[in-house]
Amino acid sequence: MWTPRRFTWLKSLLSLILLIGLSTPTPAEDDGIPDMSVVEMAFWICLQDHEATITENGAQCCDGAACYTCFRDFSECWISNDTSSSSSQRTGLESLRPHIRPMQERPSEGQLQSICTSVKANFTKFEGFGYSCLKPSCNGKGEYCAIICHTDSCTAQTPDVIRGAVSLRGILQNGDNIDRNNSSSATESQGGGGGGDEDDDDEEDPCYGCLY
Repeated sequence: MWTPRRFTWLKSLLSLILLIGLSTPTPAEDDGIPDMSVVEMAFWICLQDHEATITENGAQCCDGAACYTCFRDFSECWISNDTSSSSSQRTGLESLRPHIRPMQERPSEGQLQSICTSVKANFTKFEGFGYSCLKPSCNGKGEYCAIICHTDSCTAQTPDVIRGAVSLRGILQNGDNIDRNNSSSATESQGGGGGGDEDDDDEEDPCYGCLY
């Protein structure tokens, strides 16, 4: 009678230990090696404050603590240490885990720069590689929203998953299509007439920046 009960208790204890072990959170993904899309965003962030150099394969931007390198077609990006300078702080890759979606239409450089200025974001052009607009802390938590355009396509990158029709402004504001900097534009974006301002052309079609 005692032996079976003792083994039953031991079996229950081992099951409990196994359950606790399985429920323990695993370390951060990929042992600290960021995926290519994260490094590409870091590359464009680096371009806002630092010069990029053209390499045999593509381009490289160093921020003083690390270098971000991408092929010209952005088929691959990687990160490497850089000890040649101690000027500025390395981009925090832990805050660059965006949801990336291809866009239906490719805004022109002028269109993206216009809306980028409107939402107080950072526009960057890199000749031969494309252009981008990045809005820091677009969700109030330090994470980026971005529209990055290569030679033939654009991608939208947001902290949260966005569903439904969204404008360029909406992408850069993490899903919020309304112009929060101008009270009069709030009525326009909900169907009002509007003053026909050229800078607002891309907002007239709420699906201009729609995602696939």
